[in-house]
Amino acid sequence: MRRSPCIAVLALLATSLAAQEKKDEAKKDVPRVALVVPLGVNAGVPTTVRIRGVKLSDATEVKFPGAKPPVAATIKSKGKADLPQGLEAADVGDTQVEVELTIPTETPAGEVPLVVVTPAGASEPHALQVTDPATTVEEKEGNNGFRQAQALKPPATVRGRIENTEDVDVFSFTAKSGQTLVAEVEAAKHGSALDSLLTLYDARGNVLATNDDAAADADSAAAEDDNAALKDPARQQAARAKRDSLLRFRCPSDGTYYLALLDANGRGSATHVYQLGVKLEN
Repeated sequence: MRRSPCIAVLALLATSLAAQEKKDEAKKDVPRVALVVPLGVNAGVPTTVRIRGVKLSDATEVKFPGAKPPVAATIKSKGKADLPQGLEAADVGDTQVEVELTIPTETPAGEVPLVVVTPAGASEPHALQVTDPATTVEEKEGNNGFRQAQALKPPATVRGRIENTEDVDVFSFTAKSGQTLVAEVEAAKHGSALDSLLTLYDARGNVLATNDDAAADADSAAAEDDNAALKDPARQQAARAKRDSLLRFRCPSDGTYYLALLDANGRGSATHVYQLGVKLEN
């Protein structure tokens, strides 16, 4: 007995639907990297990093596809990760892998892709920042005010963290009249929970300039894109990048200036990490 064309089409559709459902189900178990702490590492220096994300507990390997020269990493531990108050697993992950690695000395400053492999598959590549040890400094806690400000010598990249709701990191530097300060935060676009706010002060404590979001002038269409991105993981990174601060200011006189960094929402945690680039242009 011959089957009618309609029955054949329905059977084909049912088979296709079942295959798609099976494929979607498999995707749910694929790992996803949300954040690497710290955001970057110095080339040539042995470093322990914590890779946070979803479905990372069964990690078998951490790879750096395409990295030249190659990067080797050793998994030291893996398991659950504490979620800071007010954040969801989708934001900063609820599992983590602790990895020991050394980026080869000859690796240029920039980014290297990082992938976590589990029995269910491999994560999408996540960028690990490679910084120049000659210009990179670690933020030193206790720098919560002008008197305790951490001195910088631009150009410099500061690697730090806003630890709690009351934390503010203050840095000092000297500039000459006519030089332009360029201070840029890299945090949210790399998965950090930080929504940065930068404020520049003169030696007397007067506010000279401030910046919350680098894309503060985004139009309503961009805002709609942000809303759509909440449902599309592939577009979340671009939306987050708009929360990072970028401050440019022409210094009016020779002297000492202070740059303060905090979370615009008054939050802080182990996931509120950042890299702050500070340079002076003539």
